[in-house]
Amino acid sequence: MRFRLVAALLGCLALACAIVSPAGAEAPRTPAAQDDAALIAAHKTFWSAYEAGDLWRMSQLWARDDDRISAVFPASATLSVGWGNVQESFRRTFAHNRNVKVDARLLRSAREGDVAWFVSAVRYEAVQTQTGQFVLLDRMFTTEVYKRQNGEWRLAHYHGHFPGFRTMTDDPATIILAPPPIERPDDPVWKLHERFTTAFSALDLGAMFELFSPQKSVTALQPTAPVPFFGPENVIASWKKTFGEVQALTIEPLQIVVEQSGSVAWVTELSQFHIAFKAKPDEIQHFHSVLTTYVLREEAGQWQIAHYHAHFGFGFEAHQH
Repeated sequence: MRFRLVAALLGCLALACAIVSPAGAEAPRTPAAQDDAALIAAHKTFWSAYEAGDLWRMSQLWARDDDRISAVFPASATLSVGWGNVQESFRRTFAHNRNVKVDARLLRSAREGDVAWFVSAVRYEAVQTQTGQFVLLDRMFTTEVYKRQNGEWRLAHYHGHFPGFRTMTDDPATIILAPPPIERPDDPVWKLHERFTTAFSALDLGAMFELFSPQKSVTALQPTAPVPFFGPENVIASWKKTFGEVQALTIEPLQIVVEQSGSVAWVTELSQFHIAFKAKPDEIQHFHSVLTTYVLREEAGQWQIAHYHAHFGFGFEAHQH
């Protein structure tokens, strides 16, 4: 598998590798550099195992004893939560495709304490096992969240999607008319998520902007956009055109999984959207499976969004692409 770093990943690793003793032997790495090297190795192993369809090697990367680990797949309409469900989703993915070739190019990376997240663009080639049809996803976007557990980096969350899939609206008959009640703890992470959902539903770009980190490292991956968005201004601008076409929007969360480690939290959400576009204000379009990942970071005592990743999910068997 070809693997290229777009930018220097975790600079202290590069520095450590460049220091050589006078005798020509590599100088001992600091604990921090060793830790960074282990994180990079986990990221590379993930994509190597993905390309090889190696479920056993994939399983060694995950925090399998954590029942809140989660995964979101491009051709799925649901969240996979807990190792049993995550494992089954990978098994189906590997069984459905053969002769897989993956070129994962890292776009951004960040680390805070015992949590790190990677944002990548992936070229994916395969042959469908049942039909023999060649599959090319020229740019699939992915998010990986790792947490350090017992001194080792383990996957806690994965989200992948392909913007080139045709967005499908749902028959109103499939919409959950009375979404299940979601208990929202009196917690800063939950409160920020609720504030974002409220601002999003109101099409309030200003209120949304206030909830994003002001750091240039903030990122967003939008459902149908062929490019990622970097920096808070570009991230908010990624909604501007869409909001200009929307008359009204209702967001109804169906499932929310929240995990936190130190100053980082990540939220995985399954929602249904009801949208009235200005071109046809009397016609409501329904999207039953909107899958979203948020990575939140506590900065100066306040929680802010550091990364956003969303796409419209679908059941593969019912989709034509």
